[in-house]
Amino acid sequence: MLAFAYPGDLALKTGGYGYDREIISGLKQLGWAVDLIPLGEGFPSPSSNVLREAERRLSALPDGTLLVIDGLAFGVMDEWAKREEKRLKIVALVHHPLALETGVSENDQMHLRRTETNALARTRHVVVTSPMTARELTENFGVPESKLSVAVPGTAKPPPRNKIPNETPQILSVGSLTRRKGHDVLIASLATIVDLSWQATIIGSPYLDPSVALALEKQVRALGLSDRIKLAGECEDLSAAYASADIFALASRYEGYGMVFAEALSYGLPIV
Repeated sequence: MLAFAYPGDLALKTGGYGYDREIISGLKQLGWAVDLIPLGEGFPSPSSNVLREAERRLSALPDGTLLVIDGLAFGVMDEWAKREEKRLKIVALVHHPLALETGVSENDQMHLRRTETNALARTRHVVVTSPMTARELTENFGVPESKLSVAVPGTAKPPPRNKIPNETPQILSVGSLTRRKGHDVLIASLATIVDLSWQATIIGSPYLDPSVALALEKQVRALGLSDRIKLAGECEDLSAAYASADIFALASRYEGYGMVFAEALSYGLPIV
């Protein structure tokens, strides 16, 4: 048996959670019995009650359990990892280091770098989503190469379909409405080319950072672009959006691995 621990809502339509779901599905296809363990909301800054309950759930696992834990939570669970490292076989799944998240203060960066470094030192192994993240952990978080495996996200080949030319060029952006995704930069850039013909759709969850989502809505209105830029929210199936777009644009300030860039390329979209 294998336990897979995750923070937040595993069903959320983000690249990170999508990657987690694929990992879980792949493990099951390989014959593993996977026990899913939700750790609660608020990571990587959980309340003390949420953190205590997450630690309790993980500490209830039997001795010798192989535990894969998403780095969004594990990076701040260094004290728990220190207590349990000899009893459990801990494998961290790191999408990108917590200290590199956009908008984190200098003090919080130092704190997160310290806790994640300490937590990773307690693991049996670390899985990352890109060679870049592997280098980052080796060079700045003390993780030896021998403990690292890179599992790059796959991209499903889209079904063949006839592309219907758009009368007005369609610009597509996909990413949760968080500061790191840089949608504010994209919107400001689009405002400089209003003399050209285009329509833009931004697909992404507004729930991870509601204040950013609200700020983007206000930015679109303030620039007078409400009739040209659509904040479409989450989307269950992106295939139709990719297939009908002419250009893919995303101004991310940082990506551990840009899954949506790979998906857009698979549909033959030029990337901005």
